[in-house]
Amino acid sequence: LRVVEVNARKSGGEFSTAVATPISPSVKLEGEGKLDGQFDITPQPCSSKIVVESKKDGSSLLEDRNNEWPFNSVCESLCVALFHPCWEVRHGACIGLREILKVHGYGAGRRVGLTKEENEIRNNKWLEDVAIRLLCVFALDRFGDYVSDQVVAPVRETCSQTMGALLRYMSPRGVENVHGVLLQMIYQSDTCDGKPSIWEVRHAGMLGLKYAVAVRKDLVNDILDGIVDAVIVGLKDSDDDVRAVAASILIPIADYFVELSAKKIPEIVSVLWDCLKDLKDDLTASTAS
Repeated sequence: LRVVEVNARKSGGEFSTAVATPISPSVKLEGEGKLDGQFDITPQPCSSKIVVESKKDGSSLLEDRNNEWPFNSVCESLCVALFHPCWEVRHGACIGLREILKVHGYGAGRRVGLTKEENEIRNNKWLEDVAIRLLCVFALDRFGDYVSDQVVAPVRETCSQTMGALLRYMSPRGVENVHGVLLQMIYQSDTCDGKPSIWEVRHAGMLGLKYAVAVRKDLVNDILDGIVDAVIVGLKDSDDDVRAVAASILIPIADYFVELSAKKIPEIVSVLWDCLKDLKDDLTASTAS
């Protein structure tokens, strides 16, 4: 900002003009509120002063925004809201991302004017970035409510649905990477000091795996062994809600399981009988699953 003194004063018999800051030659002072290409001129309540404000050229920024994916700014805000301390905000952010990605996930991160190969790379990077954020929510979220004897985890459930919508457009390598992280959440083999596993994290990993296998059946042949082993771990868990989600994972891929992993069927049946033996209530969540 430049404050310019425009009044004339008489000193030593001559008129002189006091200027606080030199005026740029491109500034036109005639008329109040006039605008030129470089400066805004604002008259002040004191008639002897005006404020000259330099303007930035926003044409290039506007052009960049016109070339990028239309939902880019909205999704950036939603990704930030995923880590809000209030669970309602996290839940709403997951819902917003889920609805956008269900329809427009293929265009995420793409720009007008780039080649198909460049846009494919940008799309994969964008999807991987959001997948990492969703995995962080899986690992950090602990909110849960209960209806009767069954846990209701709205943030983790909606986050897993968002992950499923995202995995539809992700490359096979990206899906395998996400699958590997979900397995780490389920096994929790890196926990130290002999501490028990965190059931909320295992529950989140099971939910993510449930929707991952449902939307990417084309990759089941490559990851089926890991899925079955994870289901067995979940069925052996002491928490009934984890067992319920673990049992539901096999429903969409039951045909593949019988065809490709028949040798695992006796082990699964044995674990299921053990679960039924340990049940204390016929109305528990895992009984229905």
